[in-house]
Amino acid sequence: MKRLVTFFAILFFSLGILSAVEVEPPVFRGGMLYLGTDSEDPEKAPSPLLTAAGVSLPLRFSEHLWLEPALTVHGTWYGIPDALGYPVPVINEWRESWVLSLLIDPALMMAWPVSDDLSLGFSAAPGFLFRFPLIATGYRSFDNAAALSYFFGQGRFFFPKTGVLCSWRVSENLLLRFQTDVWFPLFHAWDRTSGPFYDQLMVCLWIGFSQTAPVK
Repeated sequence: MKRLVTFFAILFFSLGILSAVEVEPPVFRGGMLYLGTDSEDPEKAPSPLLTAAGVSLPLRFSEHLWLEPALTVHGTWYGIPDALGYPVPVINEWRESWVLSLLIDPALMMAWPVSDDLSLGFSAAPGFLFRFPLIATGYRSFDNAAALSYFFGQGRFFFPKTGVLCSWRVSENLLLRFQTDVWFPLFHAWDRTSGPFYDQLMVCLWIGFSQTAPVK
């Protein structure tokens, strides 16, 4: 009986929260992403800068607080150097497989207006990175099973995120968002690899836009 009461209490509480949420138009964004790489040979290390694209959906609780689940997509060539034994980004000459990265973070956002058209804020989220080898080069072997075991083993998909943002209402129905996000490879604290702290660290500079209703 107690479990049943608890279930209905949680259900009604959740429905009460959902009824108070205002779903806003999605934010479409693109930017440059820095991907830290641990390479045994600097000459084989690729450019750390990648292009990234994404979309997020603001679920607003109040004027200053909202939840914004986001999906970000990027990709690059990977190889498995003998000296490391696990997959890392590499230059084209040493590429073995193109890896698609899907980054999901349900960010909690807070912002405050500094003028009628400008607001500043920050975000935090438990980010999750899902990496999938898709395209093999054919002339270099790539162990997909070993790569997936590394990507998903020991919590290496967990990337907590923090960020800062600036929103600018350009017109009555257009909002621009400038944002900087940092995803931390926290798993280095327990996965016993010898790489530096910036290995797999991600930093992205965004610009995004959304259509908004006119200010009442």
